[in-house]
Amino acid sequence: MPAPCPLVLDDPDRVGLLGAELVANRLRARAGLRLLLPTGRTPEGMYAALRAHAADRSLPTEQALALVPRAVDHVEQVVGSPLTRE
Repeated sequence: MPAPCPLVLDDPDRVGLLGAELVANRLRARAGLRLLLPTGRTPEGMYAALRAHAADRSLPTEQALALVPRAVDHVEQVVGSPLTRE
């Protein structure tokens, strides 16, 4: 089987939407998924799209666990869903 070709997107909004769809599909396939999520401004579009999925209840987050790194050597558990701003 040949290696998949990289997908190149030139629009940051499309990158966020695609990232959200990849995470959402993984959560739908594995409800108890554990995620290590990125921080900063880069994933903001992805998080916005994931919040929209959560708002329309199309995303099962009840059993998922999200971890968000605060620093290189430290990881904290996020309370609630990775889609909720706290």
